[in-house]
Amino acid sequence: MRRARRLLWILAFVALAAPAAHATSVTVQITGTWFATDDSAAVLDGSAGVGDSFVVTLAYDDAMADTDPTSGFGLYVTPAASSDLTITTGNYTFSPASDVNVGVENDNVFGEDWTYLDADSYSMVGPLPGGVGTGTTAYSSVTLTDYTGTAHGSEALVGLNWGLGDYGDSFVYLFVEITGFQTQQYVEFMGTIDSISVLPET
Repeated sequence: MRRARRLLWILAFVALAAPAAHATSVTVQITGTWFATDDSAAVLDGSAGVGDSFVVTLAYDDAMADTDPTSGFGLYVTPAASSDLTITTGNYTFSPASDVNVGVENDNVFGEDWTYLDADSYSMVGPLPGGVGTGTTAYSSVTLTDYTGTAHGSEALVGLNWGLGDYGDSFVYLFVEITGFQTQQYVEFMGTIDSISVLPET
């Protein structure tokens, strides 16, 4: 009895002394160039158009659980308070107020791997005409596609492959509704990715 009690105390101590698993906050900087833009109400100042560069700052927690039970597909939802998918271009910064979703597909029915990012509820900071603001329809998506099916070894978020050279296609899309007009107006951007860097932890 005494030996069993001692064993229970030892097990309890080991459990308390063991280092707790902790999440790693990952920050990724994505740069690229717009190949198509649409400023339907001409509200931008000309600093963010076709041929201009953009920077996407992605932040996510790699300890988030996979919310999709499908084998080969992972969907990870990082709460807005601990994530980011901000897009900066020209004199403008577009920041989301939503969760950031990270989708990881490994060897789909077409034999492809892909990584997908999205967020919404974007606000816009930068030079705009008086009375102009952002509406409720505002979202972005970032996709990386590997047609050879070799970029991913699984749908895991931990250790996700951010090597741009392992993907054959990349695409960034941003749509933000513009208010202050009688009819719906918007700014829309489409671009390709030039570089991806995983920033060191701070």
